[in-house]
Order: sequence, then C-alpha cells, then structure tokens
Amino acid sequence: MTSFDSFEMKKLTAQNGVQGTDNGDNKPKEDIPVEVQTQNIILPQANEDEYVEMSDEFDEEIVSDTNDVMPDIDKISYAEDEVSVDDEDISDKKINETSSDEKDIAEKDDISLPEDNEENDDEEADDGTTLSDFKKLMSKDEKLDDLVSKYGYDKVFELFDKDNDGKISKDEIKEISSSSESVEDLTYGELKKYIEENIDSVEEDDSEITDENFDDIVEKLKEAFNTDNTQNQAVQTPVQTPSYSSGGGGYSGGGGGSYSGGGGSSSSGGSSTAGVDGAGSAPESLEDSIAELEQQKATKEGELTTLNENLNAVYDGSDEEVSAAQDELDEAKQEYDDCMSDEIEKNPEIAKLKEQQEEKETEIEDTTKDIDDTEVKITDKEQEITTKESEISGLESDKSALESSLSALDSIEVTDNNRDDVEAKRNDLNSQIQAKEAEIRAAKDELKTLEQEKTDLENKKTELEGTKKDLESALKDIENEIKNSVSEKTKEALEKYQDARTNVESVKTERKDAVNGEITTKQAEITEIDNQIAQLRAEQIQKENSLDPMMQYNEERGQALADAANSLYGGVSTGGGWCAKGVSQAIQKAFGYSTSGNGCDYGNTLSALDDWVEVTDQYESASELVNLPAGAVVSWSPYNTTSLGNTYGHVYISDGQGHEISDFKSDITTYYADRGSEYRVFIPV
Repeated sequence: MTSFDSFEMKKLTAQNGVQGTDNGDNKPKEDIPVEVQTQNIILPQANEDEYVEMSDEFDEEIVSDTNDVMPDIDKISYAEDEVSVDDEDISDKKINETSSDEKDIAEKDDISLPEDNEENDDEEADDGTTLSDFKKLMSKDEKLDDLVSKYGYDKVFELFDKDNDGKISKDEIKEISSSSESVEDLTYGELKKYIEENIDSVEEDDSEITDENFDDIVEKLKEAFNTDNTQNQAVQTPVQTPSYSSGGGGYSGGGGGSYSGGGGSSSSGGSSTAGVDGAGSAPESLEDSIAELEQQKATKEGELTTLNENLNAVYDGSDEEVSAAQDELDEAKQEYDDCMSDEIEKNPEIAKLKEQQEEKETEIEDTTKDIDDTEVKITDKEQEITTKESEISGLESDKSALESSLSALDSIEVTDNNRDDVEAKRNDLNSQIQAKEAEIRAAKDELKTLEQEKTDLENKKTELEGTKKDLESALKDIENEIKNSVSEKTKEALEKYQDARTNVESVKTERKDAVNGEITTKQAEITEIDNQIAQLRAEQIQKENSLDPMMQYNEERGQALADAANSLYGGVSTGGGWCAKGVSQAIQKAFGYSTSGNGCDYGNTLSALDDWVEVTDQYESASELVNLPAGAVVSWSPYNTTSLGNTYGHVYISDGQGHEISDFKSDITTYYADRGSEYRVFIPV
C-alpha cells in the first residue's frame, strides 16, 4: 500500500498551484482553487517564508509521484472546515482524525491513512520538534525570532539537537531547562543564556547552505555567471516562457539592479533620481539647505561689515599702520615747525611763506577727506550693485524654474480625470511667471540707478583728485621757495617732513588696496552663496509647482494591470515565494512586454521604463499604501526574515481596493515595513 504522507500532499499542492493558509501573516485563506477537490482531507500548512520553489525537473517528478498515489484525483475534495494554526483558535476536529469517507476513498485507491487513536497523537508528540516546527514556534514571538535569527535558525537548532536526528527531544530540552519539556515551555531568558554560552562551540559546516552563508553563495554564483547587479535593463520584447529560478520573491529573468530604497524623489518619464538612498537616509530638505546657506551668508556678511569698518579706519587714520605713519609725520612736522619758528624770528618774511604753506596743506587735507569719503561711497555702491545683480540672477532662476514646470505640464496627456487640474496649474504658473517678470524689471531698473550713482561718484572722485593734484603742485612751489630762504637745518627738517607726509599717503594707499582686496574676495564668497541659494530656491519653486505625479496616473492601464494580476492569482491566498514572477506575468498579460528582476529590483526595473513614474514621495508611511490606486506596483527591499526574503525582498501590484497581488492575494499591511524593509512606489502612466 502506498503511503500518502504530508510530503506527498505538499508536492501535490505545489503542482496544482494550491498553497496553504498561512502567507507569513497568519492571514486566513479567502478563496480555494477548484482544480483539486478533496473531501475532508486536511492539507498541511505552508508558510511563504519557508516555501521552497522547485525546478522543472522536480515538477516532473511531482507529476509522476502524484499520478501514482492519486489515480482517481477527481474524487478528492478540500475540507470545508480547515484547522487554523493560531493557538487561540483550534478546530474541534483533530488533524490526525480520519473520517469514514476518507477511509473509503483510501481503501479504494490503496492509500494508507493514520489510525485514529490517542496513542498515535502521543507518539507524534513524543517525536520531538523538527526544524520547521522550531521556526514556526520561534517566529510567533518577535523577541524570540530576533534572538534566533541573530545566530541563524539552522545553527541554533543544531545546538539543541545534540544527537543530530533532526529533532529536538524532551531530553534535549531538559539540558536547556530542567523545568521544561518542550520548546514552547522555554523562556526568552533561558534560550538567550543557553545560546550565548554554547553557540561558539558549534562548528559550522561550510558545505551546507545556511542562512549565514547563503548570501556568499549567491554572490559567488553571480560572479561565476558574470552577473552585474548594478545593471537592470528590462527587455521590452514578449517572451514565451520565462525561466524562473528558486528563491524567495525572485526569478532569473534579469540582472536585478541594486535596490535604491523608498523615499526617492518622484521622477517623470521613468527616470530615477541619482544619488537617492533608502528612505531611512533621505536627503535633507531644500528648506534646511537654504537655511544653512542663509546662515553662512549672514556670517560672511558680518565679516564683510568688519572689513568695511577696517577700510573706514584706514581713511580716518585709526588703522594701526596708518596711525604709526601719522605719528612719524606729526613728529617730523613738530621738528619742522620748531625750525621755522627760529627762521621767522630772524626773517619775518618767512612767516608769510609758512602761512601760505599751511593754507595749502589745509586745502589738500580737506580735498583728501572728500576723496576718501567718495571712495567709501563707491565701495558701498559696488557692493549694492553686486547684491542687486545676485538678486536679479535669483529672480531669473526662479522664472526659469517656473517655465520648466509649465513646459513639463505641456507633456502631460490631458484626460477627463485631470483636465481641470492641468488647466488650473497652467493658469497658476503663467500668473507666477508674469509676477516674476515684473520683479525682474523692477530690480533691473534699480540696478541701472545704482550703476548711474556709482558713475557719478567716480566722476566726482576724478574731479577731486584733479583739484588735489593742483593744490599739491602749488604747495610744492611754496615749499621750494621756503627751502631757498631758510638754513640748511630747516631745509633738512622740511625734507624730512615731506618724506613723512608722502609715507602716510603710501601706507594709506597700501592699506586701502589690501582691505579692498579682502572686501572683493568676501563679496565674491557671498555672491557664490547667493548663487547656491538661488539654485536651491529654483529647485524649491519647481518642486512646489511640479505636477502631482498622481495626475499622470493612467487609470485605464492601471485597472488593466490589476485585472490581469487578479485573473492570475486573485484566488490564491498564500504566496509561494514567486512574487516577482507573478508581477512579471501580470505586466506581460496587461501590457505585452516582459520585465525582470527580483522583488527588491523592481524599483530599478520600472524606473528604466518610460510608461511608469515613481510616486514614493506621495506615500510617506507604509500604512498609506492601503490607498494605492489599481495597478500601482510596490517594490520592497530585503527584510528581516529567516527565509530568502532577506535577500530578494518583495514586490506586488495593488488592486485599488486595499489588496496586494503577486503570486497570491492578501490585504496590504505594514508587514514588510515592520521588518525593516523600505519601499518604492510606481504607477503606470
């Protein structure tokens, strides 16, 4: 008699597309396929995280095996009353209890069934905990799941299974805790202590594929087949039968670009925003960047104010170097004045020349002061002009951003659904552009006025410099006459005084040039910051006036994709680890072209296509994904799980009614986000 055990039933389930009731969330099965009908036979539970995909060769073996054990398949139907895996909701009917109908069918088809007695239940209970059961028990408690996942389920199970018989027996449990008889009795503290004390003593067999070495093996395979994960180009040509490989959420149809994470900036035309990382590391906001630059500008402006004060100090003589030169001048003048007093006593005519000299010196000082004041005003005017030019540049950048938004609006296909929104946005943008043009005209008029004022000041300075030159020439004539009328000592004192006077002018000129150079440099730094601020403000304006990407959503295409997905897997309530396959098949059926990549790769796959647009920014929280429109696709990065989902992530299509569809259908929840996954959202356009 052929034994029809749970493994044979699992193979039969896989071959006929029938899967268990648990999809990883302990969600109840909504619909059951009718290809296989069994009466009152309870199928083994399957968990999406533990489901193993099978190759074509294994599929053929399943067909052969199931034909041997199920010669009259039409006579078998599902039990209407299923047994839930939840501890709080156990059916009255025992899993191993066999009905009379089952026995009749088994007798006819030569199938052995377990006997209905308490001993059988006891024997199974005494068999110990298998790795599969161990995973189920641990995954029910988040703390236990995190603890065991940290070291690896296989490794921890090996630690407990001392005799290596593939089960954890009561005796082996006793070694962990004398007060416990089963894995379920163990506390978190007992497990943690035992694992931490003994885990290092377990030798890892590198020849086996475990959670710990699986990633390394995958990388080696990719390297061997020269697969580049950074490239993921979807081939837009129909394929007859994609060849899917085993693995949670993935298939071998494409290269699988690296996952760029949720929170990426929305982009039209299927292009992706460069430099965008995962949602957990989203770039700082434009507002923050602008505020930081404004602070830098304020600091630079403070430094510029200090430099202007330094320049004023040069002009008023309080500058340290100028002051030192002025002290030397005052000392030389005092010496000259003393000599002239002696000369005047000897020759009263000298007094008239000294008086003329002092009058010219006073006129020169007054003219020099006017020149200095004019130069200060010119410097201030130059700074005002530079600021106004930066302002105009910023306004023109703002206008350009608005015009870009208006141009982008013209590329949108106008439909009955978005016609009013598009027209309203167009009117708003035109209004903003006109207002910006008015600001630019006003700013340019102000700039023109500033430039004229600067020109007037420069003309005044030129005139004053001409006057000073004439006065200095007249002073020189008077002083030459004095030299011809005084003693050698007085003549030497006069020449020393003239040299000191010239030195003061030279020091002032050197200091003015030096400080003005620093002012020019600082003003250039401020201008550069202004340019950066203008660029960011332009981006901000473009962002504020960018089209709501949802306006580009093509409802007809979206519904077509949702319908295709629903027709393929709407009746399946438990995933088989082929989420990317399900999405690929739905896109092929709805749009006629193939896509490729694992679940976590679909963000890169869809961003490379011009009939998809990313709208991740529209869904700041995973809890908002329940509101996705029909046909939206969500790609999840690898998440915290003990299955291959921690390598391949997940992907699904929204049906527009709060359900996700891939290779199964279930409610949209925060399941993956709760396990550390990040998402990207795309809609068909």
